This record gives sequence, structure tokens and C-alpha cells, in this order.
Amino acid sequence: MSLKQYLVETMECPGDQRDRVTYDNGKSGLAVRVFPGGSKSYIYDHYEQHEYPPRPRRFHLGNANSMSLEEARDAAEDIRIDHI
Repeated sequence: MSLKQYLVETMECPGDQRDRVTYDNGKSGLAVRVFPGGSKSYIYDHYEQHEYPPRPRRFHLGNANSMSLEEARDAAEDIRIDHI
């Protein structure tokens, strides 16, 4: 799913789940994580390419209620560039 700001603002997590992670098709590894209580955060999953097998690392980018989707995309890009 290609994330849009209005979708992030309206996302919910079913009460029977621990969390719900929805990835952005527009930016590889970027996702919004939603918890049953309503809190939301942006995360970025990055695979360290210099290791074999590649090891995944998850970065917490910020609270989705105080950070825009565009800011999260920029932060994810900065991490990707720093870890090439």
C-alpha cells in the first residue's frame, strides 16, 4: 500500500492484535506501526548489505502524531544513505 498522510492519521489496530505494521510501497522499508491504544510510530527496516546473510535492523523514526509522512520518508532516506 502506498501510504498517504490521511491514511496514517486514520489507521487503527484491532484490539486482538499486539500491533499492526503497514509498509509503504513508495519507500522500501518505511512503515507505520499502530498499537491498540492508538499510538502510532514510523519505523524503517534496513538490511545491512555488508553482512552475509544481510541482517535486518529496525529504526524508530518518530511518533506519527507529531511527525509527517514526508519527514519520515526523509529520515528513512538519510538512514539508507548513512548505511550504504
